[in-house]
Amino acid sequence: MSAVPVVTPTIPRPGTSAAPKQRWLRLVPQPRARMARLPFLTLLIVMVAAGMVGLLLLNTSLQNQAFQASQLRRQAAEMSYAVGELEGLLTEAESTRELSRKATALGMRPNRDIAFVEVPTGVISGEPRASDGLYLPSALTRTPEEVAKERADQAMKRSANRRTDEQAALQKNRQRIIDARAKELEQRRLAAEEKLAAERAAAAQAGAPAAAGQTEGTQTAPAQPGSAPAGAAQNQA
Repeated sequence: MSAVPVVTPTIPRPGTSAAPKQRWLRLVPQPRARMARLPFLTLLIVMVAAGMVGLLLLNTSLQNQAFQASQLRRQAAEMSYAVGELEGLLTEAESTRELSRKATALGMRPNRDIAFVEVPTGVISGEPRASDGLYLPSALTRTPEEVAKERADQAMKRSANRRTDEQAALQKNRQRIIDARAKELEQRRLAAEEKLAAERAAAAQAGAPAAAGQTEGTQTAPAQPGSAPAGAAQNQA
């Protein structure tokens, strides 16, 4: 692109003559090339899209890191709880009660007759004897198996006692029902016998006057020839 000559006008200063002076020509700098509108918009859209994708990736990464941090904190809390539990188990294992329980489980018993061995000389002072298991019975700590067995035995004993009591109560109720039934039957029998005796007495009292009247009629009335006897008449009637 060629340079275009430009004529620069001269302005006369005040107090000077307006006579024309020599004019100088100079080159105008080449104008800068501007980017077209469509490529600029395309570049702007690409930059905005790239920024949004980067922001989305950054947000996703931050969320993943926060999730991992929460998981790590939870694992740390669980591990701290596990450490506390293990420390409690260790303290319990080192306690006197646990040591006594383990010694009891191994068959060890307190002994009153103990002896001491002098390490340098190997001399035994005292009379060592085997333990009889009767010394300090309170020092014996039963194992969980023995405790469970004892509880099971006590439960079985209570169940057997309860079953025996229930059977005794059932037998007692059955005997009471039988006695009440027998008493009721006896009362009925006595009432029936009394009723039968009363009926017999009433029948006997009603039949005595009739028998006396028949006897008197038989004695006063002579027997007519051709007439039937009194007993036969009664039978016919």
